[in-house]
Amino acid sequence: MKIEVKTIYLFLPILEIPLSKLGYIERDPKTLQVIGFENIYAVGDCAMKPPGQFLASFAHWEAEYVATRIKKDQQRKQNDEYSLPPRFMAISLGPWNGLFLWGNLVLC
Repeated sequence: MKIEVKTIYLFLPILEIPLSKLGYIERDPKTLQVIGFENIYAVGDCAMKPPGQFLASFAHWEAEYVATRIKKDQQRKQNDEYSLPPRFMAISLGPWNGLFLWGNLVLC
């Protein structure tokens, strides 16, 4: 039985994504990033990897790793830039009443 990779339907020619001789996307096995691209990842059956790793469980673990990595990268970028904290105000409405504003929330 011959297994054919359907990577032809992706935007690979436009981006010049590197493919193996078998038609799988070449990636760094340590980061799962596509070779030559910083923010593009290949997971699942489209990625070049050992034959024993073409299982749904491996695709799931790869996707979890990539999602965590993207989230951490975003947090790191956010930490590099100063961002204002949410606005907090206590407003008195007489001796027994008042409200708090926290960001866009009004707490009565």
